[in-house]
Amino acid sequence: PSAKKRKVDQKSAVIDRVAKKIKKNLKKAEPERIKKAKASKSKK
Repeated sequence: PSAKKRKVDQKSAVIDRVAKKIKKNLKKAEPERIKKAKASKSKK
C-alpha cells in the first residue's frame, strides 16, 4: 500500500502545483480585466 500512497501523494502534489500556478496567473490577469472593464465603461 505504501507505493499506492506515494502515487496518490505525487498526484496531489502535482495538482497543488498546477492550482498554485493557475492562482498566480489569475492574480496577474485580475488588474488587466479591471483595466479593460473600466476602459469599456468609459467608452460608453
